Amino acid sequence: MTIEIAVLAKQVLDSETPSHLFKINADSNNLEIEDNSAPIINGFDLNATEAALRLRDEGHEVNITVIMAGFNFVNEVIKKTLSMGADNLILIENESLISCDSSFTVEVLSKAINKIGNFDIILAGRHASDFDNGHVPIGIAERLRLPIITYASDIKIIDSILRIKRVIPSGYQFIESKSPCVVTVSNEIGEPRYPNLRGIMTATKKQPKIITINDLEIEPPSEKEINLTKVFIPKINLDTEYIKGDDESELGRNLAMRLKEEGLI
Repeated sequence: MTIEIAVLAKQVLDSETPSHLFKINADSNNLEIEDNSAPIINGFDLNATEAALRLRDEGHEVNITVIMAGFNFVNEVIKKTLSMGADNLILIENESLISCDSSFTVEVLSKAINKIGNFDIILAGRHASDFDNGHVPIGIAERLRLPIITYASDIKIIDSILRIKRVIPSGYQFIESKSPCVVTVSNEIGEPRYPNLRGIMTATKKQPKIITINDLEIEPPSEKEINLTKVFIPKINLDTEYIKGDDESELGRNLAMRLKEEGLI
């Protein structure tokens, strides 16, 4: 029996871009990059794609469908999941998805999941690298009335039961769940595989399927449920004070006195 897996992915700004190239769009409260550098797929979503592919490596017959919601997709970027080995790529493209809040993204993706078909497992990254909220997978689980397991570092399927190793502050936790369910994947699962030449050539021949919000019978919201007041890049104070002393003992005393003057000890 084929296991149907949906992987939710997001195109984001490259987090490795030097900070001085970032700027804030005051109208949309969004980050932009001054030199128009190419975006990337959110790293945790690549971890989720890797988790799906490992189930195939273990001998399970799986069909992996990557679903992305956004705007101005870059073809070479979004096809990375296909070149890694995903079977299908579905794009929900609308300008309103640029500056929307997570509640609208949840509505769009939930309706898309229902429209596309019956998935046994819905995988997503633990959060996106742009705003680090982690709201969307949880919201989708709520809307679809499915159980959710977060921070997965390993996923096994044993006798049709998912056995998930979950990262917690004190170590690991093992949880079992029936399908369908939603699972968010953490980077502890390991590095996503690098696409090989065969995967890249296969991806060039595949075209993503486009779904509009009209197809989902959704209209952009007239107002947001979550109001983002201000996005700003914090100012960093790089002033450095050097403590002097003739030897280590004097340096230690002078440092202690200076810290006491500032009320730090």
